[in-house]
Amino acid sequence: MKVIDNVWHLIKPEWLEYLNTCPALQFPKDLDLPKDMTANTLLGENSWELNQDELEWYTIGGYDPHGTNYEGFDSHNCPFDIAETINFGRPKNAGWWIVRQHPGQYMPWHRDLTCANDGCYTYWIPLNDWEPGHIFVYADKTISHYKKGDVFQFDDSYEWHTGCNIGYSTRTVLQIRTYD
Repeated sequence: MKVIDNVWHLIKPEWLEYLNTCPALQFPKDLDLPKDMTANTLLGENSWELNQDELEWYTIGGYDPHGTNYEGFDSHNCPFDIAETINFGRPKNAGWWIVRQHPGQYMPWHRDLTCANDGCYTYWIPLNDWEPGHIFVYADKTISHYKKGDVFQFDDSYEWHTGCNIGYSTRTVLQIRTYD
């Protein structure tokens, strides 16, 4: 994982206002997970799907499927087309989502299974400066002391990673995935 750019100049103030003040989808609480969860179970009206790693958070790992580990925005619940503004030269086949973590929230250890193919590029972009307690781990490296807008490119989009907030302020991160 390496820093390839800083795109803070492209981040629009209205995005940040929206992300900081509007309700987000609460994961996994708002997914209304069924008791008989299986991989590829469609969840709720947002059509979110659990991949195998995510399924194991609840079926093997013992995580609470009805709490709030983190909050999220994507094109279904955010009025801005962020991938159109920040596309890294790959405007077609781009997807994005934003993870917002209040103090005490986390995302369990996982891989992005939809990236298990050639031609997938993953970019991780913090929307606030690093603060003590804002944690991101990619493979065997903890990423810290980043600046808002830094663009980190995953070496392998299928690599294990996680994030949590054990600090005192909200941690917000944009992730963009593009495909050739």
